[in-house]
Amino acid sequence: MTKIVNSNIPEVVLEKASIDSFRIYIPLLLIGRENINPYILFNTCEYIEETYEVIKQSKNKLKVDCKGYSIYASARSKYSNGVVQEEIVILINAKYHESPTYFEGITKENFPTIFQRLIEKEIISDKVNYQDFLKYSSVTDMDIKQDFRVPTDEWNMIRKATKEFKRLEGVSSISMYSKGKGNLGFQFNNRERSTMYKPFLKGYSKAEELNTNSKDFKDAYLQGMDLTDLRRIEVQVKDKKHFRLFGVNDNLLETVLNISIEKLHEIQVKIFEKYKPISFKEEKEKRKVSTKLDFKTKLIYNVLLQQMASGTMSFSSASIWALETLDGDRKQRYALKKTLAKLSNHYKEKGFNVLSSTYSLASKTKIFEHYNLI
Repeated sequence: MTKIVNSNIPEVVLEKASIDSFRIYIPLLLIGRENINPYILFNTCEYIEETYEVIKQSKNKLKVDCKGYSIYASARSKYSNGVVQEEIVILINAKYHESPTYFEGITKENFPTIFQRLIEKEIISDKVNYQDFLKYSSVTDMDIKQDFRVPTDEWNMIRKATKEFKRLEGVSSISMYSKGKGNLGFQFNNRERSTMYKPFLKGYSKAEELNTNSKDFKDAYLQGMDLTDLRRIEVQVKDKKHFRLFGVNDNLLETVLNISIEKLHEIQVKIFEKYKPISFKEEKEKRKVSTKLDFKTKLIYNVLLQQMASGTMSFSSASIWALETLDGDRKQRYALKKTLAKLSNHYKEKGFNVLSSTYSLASKTKIFEHYNLI
């Protein structure tokens, strides 16, 4: 029996950096109050009728529920150079495409579709000029994503290897998490607290996320697409200063949409490098200048690192190897045990897992090689 394959079903865009979402700020004066959904512009106010004393006042936030996703919009007052300027804030997401184009991300070529979606959902009116919208809107909290096909056993090695990633001081680090059945990944910092020096980074099983958190969207717009072993890496560019750190002159929407695929990939790599594992060679170099270890202890430490680097030993396994190798009396073995305990604590203080042997395996995984991190 001949199997008939529907060739009209597009394939997932793989190993290509693209924009997944961002927040835009549009000057209200530019587009006109009459061209914005009126609900956004009205404040909610509670007051005492007798005295008209205001108890609570808040600005309205508009939420438009669509099939499988929502559009959020609000107003804010921005104080700049002695002038108060009102802005409309809208969260833009690749899901606005409402099609498999979702996997292409947000690009200069397909942004007109997103702009049209804002008009269809009555966030803005069709009288808003598209070119002005691009020229005067600014962008923050931009997520750059890249999708990969990674088999489960290899993905498990990747997420275990993140135990050896750097832990920046003050960063909320989640090396492995479960959000929905089977959706295991890794995360460093979060979107709300991230900064240009301590950025947000996440890797997760995209197929599981679509089957749990975004099932309505998947069923509506991604029917028939092959999501097997689909994984996603996301990083965030926080604000104007963060953009400039990567050589992007400003954060205007027009500028952001003109960032090349190569530049987006470069930004991802640089953010990934903030957390990448330190190599054993670098670790040895650091220990050479350490003032916390005496010469004898440094010598033992270097021997252990060499043993770890030559195979897949963890620090604990290398310590056991050292004890078994020593052919000394009880007193010498006791002294070595004390030294190994000291080194173990020293190793853990630097953010390493003494029981993990996944570092050497990490270099064999496709994603890490693709990013040239090791």
